Amino acid sequence: MEKNRNVKIYVIFALVISVMGLSIAYAAYSATLLISGTVTAKKSSEAWNVHFESPDGETTLTPILGGHAEVETPATVSATTISDFKITFYAPGDSVMYDFNIKNTGSIDATIDKITLGSLSCSATGNEQDAKKMCGNLDLQILKSDGNEISAGDKISAGSSESYRLSVVWNESDTTTYNSDIVISVGETKFEFVQD
Repeated sequence: MEKNRNVKIYVIFALVISVMGLSIAYAAYSATLLISGTVTAKKSSEAWNVHFESPDGETTLTPILGGHAEVETPATVSATTISDFKITFYAPGDSVMYDFNIKNTGSIDATIDKITLGSLSCSATGNEQDAKKMCGNLDLQILKSDGNEISAGDKISAGSSESYRLSVVWNESDTTTYNSDIVISVGETKFEFVQD
């Protein structure tokens, strides 16, 4: 009986040693890999924010007048529009220019996908011939402030801005005599940006 008991103790001891040996062997061949983190989707105004600004931070643009031109109503600036300006021209050589910025305060680069330049239209009550002649003697341009043309593919990097100039000029060599006041409408110019 004593012999059976000793055998049982040796068997139990051997089993315990075997189990411990298997645990050590298993631990030697096991590995734990972990991945964790956080993704934050920022609100769209932080990621994508391309807008107009006046160079001096005001809500109106300061005109650069040439000749005898006068301001009736200043140009207003909002994030998406420059509008409502009224200028009076009196003689050939009169002009108005507006400098403005397009600023990218978002965190994504913006690229001009398409630019549609507005056109000038002229109207005169009862005298469409005068209107037609006047429109033929006017020039509308929107260029980069360095004088280069704006084109699709131009990029405004995140956190930066580009400067532009809008100009309307009455050709100084115009010798036409106009018999009525002519209203000149500056058609809508559209900048379309996409993320780069």
